[in-house]
Amino acid sequence: MMSRAKSMQQKKAPADGITVLLLDDSKDRQAITQTVLEGAGIRAVIKETDPSRALDILREHVVDVVLVEYR
Repeated sequence: MMSRAKSMQQKKAPADGITVLLLDDSKDRQAITQTVLEGAGIRAVIKETDPSRALDILREHVVDVVLVEYR
């Protein structure tokens, strides 16, 4: 009989398959945010510090969510 924890690990995470573009000029904040996203089951995180390059990424890739640092 499979334990409940093991059964839950085998289920597909609700966020699996989502691609996130993370635009932030701080690599430290990027790392923290990526850790949080991965904890939610998001594995595809594209990190960028340059807004112009982020626009290029949006033209070149299918992105579901864009997270932008705003000051």
